[in-house]
Amino acid sequence: MADNENQENQPQQDPSIKDKIKEGKDKLKEGVSMQEIEGYAKRYSTEVFMVLAIIIAVISSIFDFFIGSGWGIFLAGLGALFGLLMPKQANTALDKMFEFSTNSDKSMQIMIGVIRIVVAIFVPAIIFGIFGLVAGTTFQARTKKD
Repeated sequence: MADNENQENQPQQDPSIKDKIKEGKDKLKEGVSMQEIEGYAKRYSTEVFMVLAIIIAVISSIFDFFIGSGWGIFLAGLGALFGLLMPKQANTALDKMFEFSTNSDKSMQIMIGVIRIVVAIFVPAIIFGIFGLVAGTTFQARTKKD
């Protein structure tokens, strides 16, 4: 009885990573319904479109559909250099870009997502350049932090 009272008086803790992994494995065994997938896609539409754009950009670069992978590597490196050499300007540009895409209404977020996918198909190097910029600014921020 005393154990139950102690457990009730203690604040709820977030589940551990092991509990989350176990829950995820159980969910995979049960299967995922279409409603759950739709709910997730509606809630995280920006992230879903970005993941799709990255996957498409990688496939487009690997098979050299329009622009080869060399340009993707070049722009990723160039973005990383800009992020390292001009972190304030790069952070300002990235913040404005991400703020615009996340603070827009749902229809605009979907349009931005479709544009990202089209860019990923035809000019995947731009996607890699943006990620190079993010990597450069993040690396610079981490080195200043330590």
